[in-house]
Parts: sequence; structure tokens; C-alpha cells
Amino acid sequence: MLKIILSSILLMVFQFSYAANSPVSYGYDKDHKQIYAKIGSDKKTLYFEENYTGNPIVMFSFFNGNPSIVLSGRSVNDYTAYATLNYINDTFSIDCIYIDMKSKENGISSKNGICGLDKKITDEYQDVIEGFVEDKGNRINNIETSYVINGGTKKLPILIFRNNDNFLYQLYKNKNDFLNDKYSILSISNKTTCQSYEGTVWVVENFSNKGLPQVLNEITKNGVVFLEDAITNSHRPSEEGSCQSFQMFSVKSEKSFFYNENNEIKKSYLVHGDFVNLLNMSEGEKWCEISYLNKANKKVNGRVLCATLKL
Repeated sequence: MLKIILSSILLMVFQFSYAANSPVSYGYDKDHKQIYAKIGSDKKTLYFEENYTGNPIVMFSFFNGNPSIVLSGRSVNDYTAYATLNYINDTFSIDCIYIDMKSKENGISSKNGICGLDKKITDEYQDVIEGFVEDKGNRINNIETSYVINGGTKKLPILIFRNNDNFLYQLYKNKNDFLNDKYSILSISNKTTCQSYEGTVWVVENFSNKGLPQVLNEITKNGVVFLEDAITNSHRPSEEGSCQSFQMFSVKSEKSFFYNENNEIKKSYLVHGDFVNLLNMSEGEKWCEISYLNKANKKVNGRVLCATLKL
């Protein structure tokens, strides 16, 4: 269930380090409809009007200790998005966007963030946030989940990020876990070591860092959500545990060729051991629509023979 952290106080204030010996206090003045950054006796403001009657709801709060513009919507997907703010060089900007989403199309839940955005606040700030929400929705809505529900597959692994030979995937271990929004995040490095993360975890990318995203645990302090380093269970993929028992869907043949919409073979193919996401399966389970992430984390969609896959 998505949640919004509401505050009953009129002025919400957090202090941060703005520069040497210059702490900055952030808050929201409901009466004057202003987000403010106060540095010493100097107070900078940003006009911001909350809206609790629209879809999405628009409000001010704090997330991970940072001042945030919050959008909470109910449409194709249920979501709450937190755009955390900075005041640097006399400008309010969006540093991170965190999205807590539940797909109404396939039931997948996810908690993801992206930081290092440095997007200057303009009148179109809501469009910017909703653009990230739409992109996130598109990425999770095309994953096929009916097979884990009807017993066609026992597990549901979802590859979410790749950097060269390092992989990050979300895992529902069985149908019951899927129906109860219980999932793990697994990180595999060079297919030799694996780390698994349990509990309420977020996957947070950094726009300026192309390495694997951080996996962070969600905790609540005084009504505000904070993210901290998640505790991992580390082991080799060959050992018992999530890494061995619940591996990604992958190519089991030496080569798995792509086919076009007329079921004609193409020149491109995947090789043994490549990880894939299952998007769809034809009647009779002959053809599988899959997505694949290359070493640059670029998604490739295509059709292959299901017999070439280990599902």
C-alpha cells in the first residue's frame, strides 16, 4: 500500500549544510504558499501551492530528510513520487526523484529513485516529475506476470539494471510472494558473487554514475521516510540461497536467434547464459517475447523460441 507522510504542523523545517558555517533550513509556509530555504537571516522562497483534491495530489513533505514536492496519483498505476529539492547557487532545483509504484496492469510493485538530476525548478516541474513516473510505468507494465499466477512459472525474476557483467534484478520467489508484494533485490557480479537484499528496499541510480545502483533500506523516523544502506546476504551463486534457487530467466541453448513478426529468422541472437525478461508467451508456448539488457544497459526487445530459454 502506498503511503504519504503527512505533517500536522504548519511549518516543517529541516537544517542542512549550505556552505562552510552557513546551515540552511528548508520548510513550507502553508499560509503564504511558499517553500523556503533560509540561510542565516536570508530567506529564499519558491511559490508552491498544495492541491489535495486533484489526481495526482500535490503536496510538500520531506523524504530521506530532504524537502520534497510529492505527487500521489491513482490512474493506470498507483504511485507516490518524491522530488527532493536543493537550493544551490541561488536556485531551487530537483536533485532526486523517488517513485513508489504499484502497477494496475500486472501487479508489480517497485521502489526506485534516480539522483544527480540537478533540474532547475520551473513552472513545468509537475510535467517533469510525471515524465519520470510515466517512464517507470512503461518499464514495469510490459512484464508478463500471469505465468507466475497460473503456475506456468514458479518464480518471477525481473532484470532491472546491467553494467557490463554486473546485474541487478527484482525477485518474487513464488506466487504467494507476488500476491503479497514481497520481493527481494539480487545483485550479481561477473556471475561469480551474489548479494541478496530482503525487506522494504529501494533501488537508487545516480545520473552521473554509471555503476550499479545503490540498494537502500526504508525506515521511518518521526514520520519521515529515510533510506539507509541495506543489509546484504552474500554468497556464491553456486551455494544454496536465492542466487542458486531463484536464478534469472536465461538462454539455455548455444544461440537463441531473434525472429521477426512473420516468424522469419534474423541474423541477431543471444548466447548461452544471457539473462532475459519474459514479456509474453504465445499459445502453445512456442514463441516468447523477451527483453534483454546489453552491457550498456540498453533494452532490446524481440521474439525467440521458448525452447531456447530456461524459464
